[in-house]
Amino acid sequence: ARASEPAPAADGGVKRSFLQQAQLRAVCERIRAFLRLVDSMILATAHGLIMSSLSELRALFEDTPKGHLSGAAAEASGAGAAETVGGGEGKRPSGLAPLFEVGIYFDTDDIAFEPSRAELARAIDTTMIDYVSMLKTRIGSVLADAAFHKYTAPVINGRRDNPEPVEGLDIVALVEENEEHNAVVKAVRASFEGHFDEVLAYCELLQPHRATYLANRAVDTRVVADTLALDEWRELLERFEGQRRAFEAIETHATVGIFAGNASRLKEIFLPSPQRCLDELHAALPELAARRTAALLEETGHATSVLSGQPEGVTEFVAFSEFLAKTTGMQSELAERGKTIEDMYHLMAAFGVQARSDDVASVKMLGSQLTALSALVDDVAAGQEERTAHFAESIEASIGALRTRATEVLASSKDSRLTDGDTELADAIDLVAGLDEQLHEVKAESVRLAEYQEVLKRPVTRYDEVEDLEAAMRLKRNLWHGIHDWGAQVDEWNGAPFDALDPELMQKEVTKYAKTVSQCEKGLAPNTALPILKERVETFKGMVPVVVSMRNEALKEHHWKQIEEAIGSAIERGEGFTLGYLLELRVSEFKDAIEAVSTAATQEKILEELLAKVEGMWKSLEFAVNSYKEQKDVFILGGVDDVLAVLEETQVLVQTILGSRFIGPLQKRVDDWDKKLRLFSETLDEWLAVQRSWMYLESIFKAQDIQRQLPNEYKQFDQVNKHWLALMRKTNADATALKCATAPKLLEKLQSSNATLDKIQKNLEDYLEMKRAAFPRFFFLSNDELLEILAQARDPQAVQPHLIKCFDNIKKLDFGSSPTSVDISGMYSQEGERVGLGKNLKARGTVEQWLGYVEEAMVKSLRAEMKQGLLDYQGQERLAWAKSHIAQVVLTVAMMYWCKEVEEVLDAEGDTVGGLGVYLTKAKQQLEDLARAVGGKLTGLERKALVALITGDVHNRDIVTTMIKERVDSRSSFTWAMQLRFYWEQDVDDTVVRQVNTRTLYGYEYQGALSRLVVTPLTDRCWMTLTGALHVGLGGAPAGPAGTGKTESVKDLAKGIGRQCVVFNCSDQLDYKMMGKLFSGVAQTGCWTCLDEFNRIDIEVLSVVAQQLLTIRQALTAKADHFVFEGREIRLKPTEGVFITMNPGYAGRTELPDNLKALFRPVSMMVPDYALIAEIMLYAEGFLDARSLAQKMVKMYKLCSEQLSQQDHYDYGMRQVKSVLVMSGSVKRGNPDLSEDVCLIRAMQEANVPRFLAQDLPLFEGIIGDLYPSLVIPPVDYGQLQSAAQDACVRAGLQVVDRFVTKVIELFQTFNVRFGVMTVGPTGGGKTSCMKMLQSAMSELHSQGTDDPRFQPVNTYVFNPKCITMGELYGEFNALTQEWTDGIASTMIRTAVGLTTENDEYQWVVFDGPVDALWIENMNTVLDDNMTLCLANGERI
Repeated sequence: ARASEPAPAADGGVKRSFLQQAQLRAVCERIRAFLRLVDSMILATAHGLIMSSLSELRALFEDTPKGHLSGAAAEASGAGAAETVGGGEGKRPSGLAPLFEVGIYFDTDDIAFEPSRAELARAIDTTMIDYVSMLKTRIGSVLADAAFHKYTAPVINGRRDNPEPVEGLDIVALVEENEEHNAVVKAVRASFEGHFDEVLAYCELLQPHRATYLANRAVDTRVVADTLALDEWRELLERFEGQRRAFEAIETHATVGIFAGNASRLKEIFLPSPQRCLDELHAALPELAARRTAALLEETGHATSVLSGQPEGVTEFVAFSEFLAKTTGMQSELAERGKTIEDMYHLMAAFGVQARSDDVASVKMLGSQLTALSALVDDVAAGQEERTAHFAESIEASIGALRTRATEVLASSKDSRLTDGDTELADAIDLVAGLDEQLHEVKAESVRLAEYQEVLKRPVTRYDEVEDLEAAMRLKRNLWHGIHDWGAQVDEWNGAPFDALDPELMQKEVTKYAKTVSQCEKGLAPNTALPILKERVETFKGMVPVVVSMRNEALKEHHWKQIEEAIGSAIERGEGFTLGYLLELRVSEFKDAIEAVSTAATQEKILEELLAKVEGMWKSLEFAVNSYKEQKDVFILGGVDDVLAVLEETQVLVQTILGSRFIGPLQKRVDDWDKKLRLFSETLDEWLAVQRSWMYLESIFKAQDIQRQLPNEYKQFDQVNKHWLALMRKTNADATALKCATAPKLLEKLQSSNATLDKIQKNLEDYLEMKRAAFPRFFFLSNDELLEILAQARDPQAVQPHLIKCFDNIKKLDFGSSPTSVDISGMYSQEGERVGLGKNLKARGTVEQWLGYVEEAMVKSLRAEMKQGLLDYQGQERLAWAKSHIAQVVLTVAMMYWCKEVEEVLDAEGDTVGGLGVYLTKAKQQLEDLARAVGGKLTGLERKALVALITGDVHNRDIVTTMIKERVDSRSSFTWAMQLRFYWEQDVDDTVVRQVNTRTLYGYEYQGALSRLVVTPLTDRCWMTLTGALHVGLGGAPAGPAGTGKTESVKDLAKGIGRQCVVFNCSDQLDYKMMGKLFSGVAQTGCWTCLDEFNRIDIEVLSVVAQQLLTIRQALTAKADHFVFEGREIRLKPTEGVFITMNPGYAGRTELPDNLKALFRPVSMMVPDYALIAEIMLYAEGFLDARSLAQKMVKMYKLCSEQLSQQDHYDYGMRQVKSVLVMSGSVKRGNPDLSEDVCLIRAMQEANVPRFLAQDLPLFEGIIGDLYPSLVIPPVDYGQLQSAAQDACVRAGLQVVDRFVTKVIELFQTFNVRFGVMTVGPTGGGKTSCMKMLQSAMSELHSQGTDDPRFQPVNTYVFNPKCITMGELYGEFNALTQEWTDGIASTMIRTAVGLTTENDEYQWVVFDGPVDALWIENMNTVLDDNMTLCLANGERI
């Protein structure tokens, strides 16, 4: 304070220096800090008190044991045992009384509490919140107190130093945010909830009482009292008595944890319920017993009174006898009812139910009365027979009198007045009525007497006189009543308006009276009264058809005129138009004419209805109009099946109407409709034809390049296009079918458009044909692919994707680094091998021109490479030479030198066989050198070239060995001449291929670094047959089972002699046009085509194919340079060849026509020599002990086929063997330290174990153990993939099953072996899940950065091939539009193939559905070494 004079409390007007201000602020800051400390200490103290209070409350709640105490134990303050609801026992600490009282009561339909659970919880929460709120309201913050503002916010030099309001600690927020405080509060709430849950559990003990109470509310014993049996009364009394005792036993007080439950209100509500029911039963039971006693006493008294009397006369005696019989039969029932009443009173006595004394006396009197009645019945029955005999005599006398009376009445009925037609009708009706009355009296008496006889058990008399009387009276009654009623009916009809007559009722009445006349004629004697009725009925009977005809609703005005003309009189159809009026006109005489008019009217109405149906069907029928390719304001007609169905149906209806002879008035309308429908049909045909052509051409002429190259056609198309777009826009605005298609001059416009489009299409075909003629390899592309190329003609590099389809193995051309470059410097194979194409090769001019230059450059470059390789061969070491040249040159030149060296030995003088032996030694040494090189480090291209070279060298070695065995000593020997031999002939300065007497120039088609087929003696014979066939202008037809090398033999022969070979998988969707296009391309390029599964083509197409091939052969035979094919003159290269392969074992194959068979030389392909093939392939893969390993492998497959179970998916064929051999080579290269045995066994295991069933695995392991005893196969470490597969299962929510994870790994192994994989197993076996887990695992491993190149992201394209048609799967031509629609599989495979060139990611096309022969056969060339999907439009993917 001294340092800050004047004091801080002084008037702000005092002026202070800066130093004084600073000192003052420092002092105030220290005071504020002190006040904060005080606040903190207060808060800590208060918080400690709150925590202490809450902890005590928590302890109180948690230390109180849960469960409930019985009433006595509760009153003893916890001294007794505490019984928990769950059945456990524990001791309540003494002195712990319940904290809260909860009233338990019944509210509407359920047990409720007062206060409720929510109210109690809210009260406890409020109390705990009040603890905290009190800190703020009662204590507050010292720092924020106004008394200290002079320190917390001082005024310095007239200005408040801290203008912001000074706030102390937010005590409430600090406490509420304290974790310890919140934990205790949470524990208190949880403990409270737990204790209240025990209260609810205790209330469960009261639930049965609640259910009883609710059930009793619906009980009304007064309603059911009369229907209850005695046992049911007893059960009810016992039930409600038990309920009353149970309700009285309900505890009113119970301690449940911290709660004292008070159920007094509940007991007060429940207890009256059973008592009410008991009171109602106690009141109803005596009343019911008394009523039943009184009723039984009355019945017995009445019976006693009746049976004590004596009957007077027959009637009384019969009634007395009936009552006696009834009472006798009721004796046992009366006794049973008496017994039941006694039991009811015994029951009342047992349950203390009070009965009135006079009711008890009545019960006693009832017993004696029942006994007396029983004795009386016996006495009366004893004298009954005597009384019966007495009264039977009286009945017989009455019967005689009845017969006499009936005879008299019958005589009266023969009164002559009833048969006289002159009798007055009223008199006759009265006479009949009198006789009817007497007849009724006689008949009633006869019935009464018969009843008496039945009661007295006497034979019932038959009264013939009464029956005769009744028959006679019935006919006479019908006769006279008919005369009377018919006259009244006719009078009514004659006077009624004609339009009100009911022809059906008239017909019915006439029929009824005609029947009466017929009956009277048969039953009555001839008389003069009946003809009167008959004449009147017959007269009117002829009038009914006329009425029916004239009441026909189909009659129109012109029909009435025809009727008037027929009867010769006008008919007034006004108010006086009645039946009587028509009778006066004697219309019945013209019945036939009137009926004819009516029939015509009916038929005309039917025809009108048919015509109305036609009009109705067309009235609302509309075309389905769809948007075209999502283009704005461009539309096409959708499906017209509904329209065609209506057209056909209505045309039939119109022709039906035209064929009717009743068409008269409708003739003009029907003729108009006939013309209209004919016009519609013609217009629709033209319309759809225009749409087909327009849809095909529209996508073509959208390309600017096509517009530029076909300007005239584009101009014509543009005119049609404008008309088409206008027509379809108009149709879209109003799609009424009939209105649209019958518009004036529309047919002529559509016909003109069709003619124009046909011309454009023909010109387009000619244009494409011209392009194909200029570059024949375009024949191997579909129209769409060729148009795609032509549409991008200005961008040469856009042709790259299609090169592989035009050439055997040119994947792409080397345009350099510039995307706009037109300079072509080289070509690349699919394997990445590059061959230079010389200088000055440019992609200029039309696409067909520069592609032709590329083809020429390919041939020149390969020929130059071949010549250079030939020159380099002798100057270099063989291995170095092989590495320094492209694979195709290496293989061909090696063959040339082999032929040259062998023939030098054959031509040498001396020991030729010995010379061959020396050469054989040299060849073996060369092979070993190559095999060792293959086992070392090589580039991919070098390895492919050397493997192919080894394959050829091994075959050459075997040929030399054979020649030595056969002691061949001349090049003219057939053993040598039959081989495929290669020479560089100086006279032509080119490579020449010879076999037997055939000679052909090498083709120089670039083959890349493709693998070569292992040549066996079977292959040699096949090649010899095929080259011989080509020599005479025929094709070759290898036939045999799957896996025998039919297609591969043809392809490898083509590779060997440098020919392009186009492999096409045939299907039943191919047509003759598609085949003609293929043959045209083959003829002009001089290449080969191999048609797989040729006999799948339809027989109709094969017949045309035979003619096409015959035309080509005739041109070949004539050695023509050009010939006419399919109406066009084309070039012919003599090197062309057509080969077909067939599998004769498949069902459903077409038998080739004889004229087609004659054009092919057949070759039977058998199961190949597996051991030889395996040996050569192993050798080519670098295995030195190839022969021994091959023999063991073949032996293993033989044993597997014999000993393992026979399963459809087990495969021991050539494709499986080849995949194992290739895989063993990769295993050997990846593990150079492993022995050759182990490499092969591991490959066999990885290729075969995934497909074997569990029971076959031990047998397979046993076979390997027998073939390779004591050989230990180290396991392959798939730990990385295994862990990833397990993680994938967890991510997918699947259980990690070891066997399933193993299957995932096996699927991965199989993918490493085969290009196509099939998972086999039952539904729900996990096939799809296995694939998905492998996909997830491989993608995840790649994302983790693994260095294994096999683990890449996997993209899948999944669909079910069985749920769609073949057309939807692989594509089809629309029969209506002729537009090619791509299929799901073809689209997905094309997409996947395109993506493989962009990155290393896997693309899996998954046919997720059952396999059948329909769809899998189209995948043949996809899954074999061709790896090509062939579509029906000629596209090859």
